[in-house]
Amino acid sequence: MFGVAPKTVGTGKDKTKDYWEPAKKQVLTGDLLKRCTTFDKDNISQETVAELRPIIESPEYEDKVLKNAS
Repeated sequence: MFGVAPKTVGTGKDKTKDYWEPAKKQVLTGDLLKRCTTFDKDNISQETVAELRPIIESPEYEDKVLKNAS
């Protein structure tokens, strides 16, 4: 969402993209709240939407689960 490149983890068919480690260094900063509130949500690229769709549609992101998270 903020243009952070993932770190590749694993090899072959087990290869995955790890965004957490790079994001901790580049996104979790003092200006995160400002970046979130001014984020241009209406102009997210189709590529980003396609990558996010499986995450958003997963059971872990249902409202009842998220309400218990924090």
